[in-house]
Amino acid sequence: MSGLQGGARLFFHLLYALWIISIAGVILGSLEPRMELPVGFWNADKLLHCVAYLWLALLPTFIFKGSQKRFLSSIALVFLGISLEIGQMYVPGRMFSLADIGANTTGVFLGFSTGKRCYDKFWDLFSFKKKMSQQ
Repeated sequence: MSGLQGGARLFFHLLYALWIISIAGVILGSLEPRMELPVGFWNADKLLHCVAYLWLALLPTFIFKGSQKRFLSSIALVFLGISLEIGQMYVPGRMFSLADIGANTTGVFLGFSTGKRCYDKFWDLFSFKKKMSQQ
């Protein structure tokens, strides 16, 4: 059993490291001068913003215990997105965009709500299996 706990602990540490690396990637990508996107359809950058922040908000729902920590991490991501947009005003070739803030916030909402649903469903499934094994 302790091997499983050690394995689970390692898994959550790896998820946490992936989250930190992902945040660093978003920060670096957001402050990169004149960044070119690999796709060229209309508003592709908004989709990229939304997906990136969805990912950033999804991971904490599996990393942190307690709904308050998961919720606060999502709020912090909204403030990160706003801060990076403000920072882009000082980066050559980049500019502040309310639409980007909207896409970031939408991604955070989608990531948090999707992660919460998955977590709640997983927890219910786990509780059901535990109850069945006790009978």
